[in-house]
Amino acid sequence: MAHRSILSTTALHRISCCLCLGALMQSSGMVHAQASPAPAAAATKPATSHPKYTHKHHRKVHRLAKNTTPAQPIVAPKPVPVQPPAPAWPIPPAQQPAEPATVILNGDQLTIVAKNSSLQAILDAVSQQTGLKVTGLSGDMRIYGSYGPGTVSQTLHALLQGSPYNYVLVGGDATHPPKELDFSLSQ
Repeated sequence: MAHRSILSTTALHRISCCLCLGALMQSSGMVHAQASPAPAAAATKPATSHPKYTHKHHRKVHRLAKNTTPAQPIVAPKPVPVQPPAPAWPIPPAQQPAEPATVILNGDQLTIVAKNSSLQAILDAVSQQTGLKVTGLSGDMRIYGSYGPGTVSQTLHALLQGSPYNYVLVGGDATHPPKELDFSLSQ
């Protein structure tokens, strides 16, 4: 009877070791290959003896299972969002090249048509056509719009209205254009 309980204890050890070994293999990510059915000739062979499972072996399997951490899933890095290109904003008119203005003197009538034109360039064209001397202009600004037709004095007043300059037209009368245009900064 005592012999039978030792066999039962050994059988229990074998079963528990197999279970622990299976759990260890599963937690470490090992894949079990399914056993294929053995050929008929192999069934007639006597079973080979398995190594003896001892209590010491059982503790070792449990220690390995306890110290083994389960396999962590591989996490792909988050994709970096693609930044859309910055919108192409239009270039401000002051940063664009100046367009030449149309300056027409017809008798005593002056007409100026400017589309993002330089004030300095407009006054140079007026000076060439009328003989007007321009002094004191420091800096430049862009001009937009149509001015005239009118006398030289009227058209220049309309052109310079709202500018940051104080100006004086010197000479001239209703029938003759002014001789000089003097600028000073407004304060």
